Amino acid sequence: MHRIFAALSDPNRMRIVSVLQDGPLNVSEVSAILHLTQSNASRHLRSLLDSGIVKRQGASGWVWYSLDTSDPVVRDACRLASAGASGMPGHEADRRELARCYELRRSSSREFFARLAPEWSRFSSLLPDPSLYSAEIGSLLPRGAAVAELGCGTGTLFPVISGDGRSVIGIDNSPEMLSAARKRAEELGISDSVDLRLGEVEHLPMADESVDCVLAHMVLHHLSRPNEVYSESWRVLRPGAAFLLVELTEHGNPALRKLHGDLWPGFDPAQVSRDLRASGFDCRPPRMVAGGKAFLLFCTRKESR
Repeated sequence: MHRIFAALSDPNRMRIVSVLQDGPLNVSEVSAILHLTQSNASRHLRSLLDSGIVKRQGASGWVWYSLDTSDPVVRDACRLASAGASGMPGHEADRRELARCYELRRSSSREFFARLAPEWSRFSSLLPDPSLYSAEIGSLLPRGAAVAELGCGTGTLFPVISGDGRSVIGIDNSPEMLSAARKRAEELGISDSVDLRLGEVEHLPMADESVDCVLAHMVLHHLSRPNEVYSESWRVLRPGAAFLLVELTEHGNPALRKLHGDLWPGFDPAQVSRDLRASGFDCRPPRMVAGGKAFLLFCTRKESR
């Protein structure tokens, strides 16, 4: 406990803990948000890492820092440190810079997909082949359901989703991707049952409790704040409805970052399960698919959070 409070005695470390409450950041982002040199930011992060307050994840130049709230003492100490930082001079400026950081992530992702939409089938070859697990996805989708696909892209999964009398609401933040998805729906002859909407999956253009299922397929690793998808999905799902997630497991493949514009090097299925439970879902154990390159999670929305 002494090491925890000693680490948090520095004002800049309190500021770092405060901005990390919103989600993981890399050292360059911490440096830019707090206007610290990278060496200074690294030194403070090292102190927080050594004290067990933060954890480091990533590989191959992909390193992110997040609060390690598995320890209740650390969790409470971080809450106190964040409250203290909120009363410090410059706190509002830190929040503005943090918001700017998240917007830069979002704009980078939008620009990437706008540029590569016409060639997406070629670039998506680095991802696990959906045909390896698409049958399992189809078996988990309720018959006759209204299914919202988050980050639908070019509509690769439309043939699977639209079966058994289901309708599809495809949401993407790229007009270019939606144009390709619209063409695919026409080619499949399912245009009447596909509703395409331009929007951010962290702020879904949908009413509360309006769909029977949400599918998030290979979308989290492109998002500036992945956890926001869970709360938004909970909002738009009817009580007891299904949330189906397929995502990359943690990896150190730099080609995915360079060619796919990924923001995250995959995820730990156990941590994603914990985050979903905290957001108001009951989850089955994760299933590894595509030879362990990806995992599938099936969850249902609780009545209340």
